[in-house]
Amino acid sequence: MEAGIHTLADGTTIQAGNEIGVNQRWANVDFEPGLFAQDPLVFSQTVTYNDRAAVNTRARNIDTNGFQVKVQEEQGSPNRRHGRETVSWIAVEEIGVGTLADGTTYEASQTGEVVSHRTFQTAFQASFDANPVFIAAMQSYEGGDVASVRVRGMSPTDYTIHIEEEKSFDEEISHNAESVGVF
Repeated sequence: MEAGIHTLADGTTIQAGNEIGVNQRWANVDFEPGLFAQDPLVFSQTVTYNDRAAVNTRARNIDTNGFQVKVQEEQGSPNRRHGRETVSWIAVEEIGVGTLADGTTYEASQTGEVVSHRTFQTAFQASFDANPVFIAAMQSYEGGDVASVRVRGMSPTDYTIHIEEEKSFDEEISHNAESVGVF
């Protein structure tokens, strides 16, 4: 998606951008003032390769004004300091079910802080004929260990996910409950 502000045919607002120079410290990202009436869902990913260590992105403090983002190296990394990367992000209004101009149904919702290392299954709000394209990201930062959302199963009516911690430092994989945004 091109950086900027976009309005879908059904009126849903999306803002996309790039944050340059993100490392292991929290970086502040601001939304266009007044753009979102409620806290949006945020999805992010590194798009540069300035440091060879594997990373994921984490977001926190998502509200109508913006959010914070950082990259996390695996826990077993010697110093867990990472070179500066560019992180691309998309913020989407949490509307539940929406419809694109061509009639395609989509869902933009979140689970609330109920997803942990334990399997979590819930129904889609939307009605799909086949398994949808599925993007998920933590919307909270309740556990600092390096982790990501994993899909364990999906059908046109429901999905099963959990938070998976990486094990480069130790075998402990328990993770506090997080809120997960789905699109």
